[in-house]
Amino acid sequence: MGKAGEALTAGIGTLAAEAPDPSGEDGRTSPEANGDSSAASSRGRVGALLRNRDVWLIALAATPFVLSALALIFDVGGGYQPASDHALTEMQVRDVGSHPVLVGLYSRSDWNHPGPMLFYVLAPFYRLVGGSSIGMNLGALAINGGSVVGMALVARRRGGTPLLLCTLLGCALLMRTLGAEFLSDPWNTFVTTLPFGLLIFLTWAVLCGDAWALPVAAVVASFLAQVHVGFVLLALPLLALGAAGLVLQALRERTIKEDWRRWLRPGFVSALLLVLLWSPVAIETATKSPSNLGNTYRWFDNAQEGTHTLQDGWQVMAGQFSARPEWLTGKRPFAYMGESPYLQVPTPPVWLLLVVAAGIMLWRLGRREDRRLIVVLGSSLLIGIVAVARTIGTAYEYRLRWSWLPALVAFVLVTWTGWQLLVRRWRPQATRALASLAVGGLLVVTGVNSYAGLTAGVSHEADNEVMVSLTPQVLEAIGHPKGQVLVDDPYQIASWYQRGLVLQLERRGIDARVAPQRSRLFGDHRVVDADRPVEVHLVVMMNEAVSRLLQDPSVQMIARWRDPSQPAQERRVAELDADYAAGRLDITEYFLLMASLNDGRDPMSKAAGYDVAVFVSDTQSP
Repeated sequence: MGKAGEALTAGIGTLAAEAPDPSGEDGRTSPEANGDSSAASSRGRVGALLRNRDVWLIALAATPFVLSALALIFDVGGGYQPASDHALTEMQVRDVGSHPVLVGLYSRSDWNHPGPMLFYVLAPFYRLVGGSSIGMNLGALAINGGSVVGMALVARRRGGTPLLLCTLLGCALLMRTLGAEFLSDPWNTFVTTLPFGLLIFLTWAVLCGDAWALPVAAVVASFLAQVHVGFVLLALPLLALGAAGLVLQALRERTIKEDWRRWLRPGFVSALLLVLLWSPVAIETATKSPSNLGNTYRWFDNAQEGTHTLQDGWQVMAGQFSARPEWLTGKRPFAYMGESPYLQVPTPPVWLLLVVAAGIMLWRLGRREDRRLIVVLGSSLLIGIVAVARTIGTAYEYRLRWSWLPALVAFVLVTWTGWQLLVRRWRPQATRALASLAVGGLLVVTGVNSYAGLTAGVSHEADNEVMVSLTPQVLEAIGHPKGQVLVDDPYQIASWYQRGLVLQLERRGIDARVAPQRSRLFGDHRVVDADRPVEVHLVVMMNEAVSRLLQDPSVQMIARWRDPSQPAQERRVAELDADYAAGRLDITEYFLLMASLNDGRDPMSKAAGYDVAVFVSDTQSP
């Protein structure tokens, strides 16, 4: 792997090399466009880099990530106690280096997401802060920050400072909409959003002849496809598009031996990286029956919950070009059952007309790089439509945040087209005016993002408060048992907090275990050992089930957290029950009103549950 690592590093360095003159048509490097001297010696490259204005623009755009990381380290520190999928993710990260980690986060039924790459990426950050939970958030910031920097480097290479500014401004606007908590969230559904944008830019770079962008694209595509199964249909086709374009370019130059080597080396490194990155998946598939990939394939092949249509895919993708696109103005309220609002109420894609017009004008300008940007944008939109259509069951809006990224690329395309047209008409006055406007906008939006990063805290703060309240109560009640502690949620209604409790007990050296049917979530090594006695059996309950379990003489409550607004909630529930029993509400009205109760809770409390309790059970078996 030494040579492959060196080659990959060389590829990333190549992407940061001189950029072409945005007003030219030959795609060659223009020192004037980037402020660098082509005659600078190798010993002066570091100094030239530090004097380069583009470096400082990229550093400016990355400032919110740095400030958010500092806020997490100094303001949150070790006080964060995640629940649900965040707790599961941390447990898998803890396993790296001590237990086999071969699959991704649990998804549903009997399968997990394809691969464990996210856990391996987060592990160094987790170890760096001594195993504190904020290490997960720091890793997410690094992934997202690296994605923005990567997009900026590709844009700079393909269009110099002007295209760099267009890209950074678009990224800053998207970051403002996503929010600082989103950018530091390690959840697999969120942490894949910005890397998808990076993959689109890398595909563009490969099609433009940047052969060493292919290994980088292979790494990013593998990350996406392993972390969330939905990206198998999104990332891998883009990688294939870039590879196919590179092969076609190589075939055109088949008579020149040196050029063949230029294409073959990146291809070899890409193949080697793919083998390495997918080896955990291959090992799990070869050693376990049924394998995770087999279970996943059967689930998608059966598609018992049904798929969507190409019309649905079009509505979701076109929604980001409506008069008020989500990626620019903020997320719209989700529709029934959490689906994308565009599936229920389609919106006219009015901005798509501007994108098409800009694409036509950009094509006529004749730059090879720009034409290939149009091809990549169109391909990403088509791939997105198919991916939405192939979604099994409910198309939850939180899984579709990736659909914002092609719209971001469209923003870059439109602003880049406008920049070139204005510069061709009123150069150099337009260049100075546009640069000043773009830098000013970048400064303002980055300032907003920086403030948000300093004050954001962690995602799911209310659930963190629940765990911070429950954990010491449980520890005080059970002490430090030497044997197994079974943490159970027999009705699967409190799994959100059961996962967090398992993590917190494990972090304190307690042998926390789960029932055998939870092995897919927690790993086989956390399943209770039937050959050893269970010293303590904990049962986690939530909401209405807490009151019911209080009537059970075989359990004893040892910890409880209640939403401050719960008494009012209970009175309202009693009123609805009485109205339904008296016939004043039909079944539909009753369930709709019950479902809307969360809207009346304390707005400062957004925890998953309003009443969470932990009980000790007399039963010692799972």
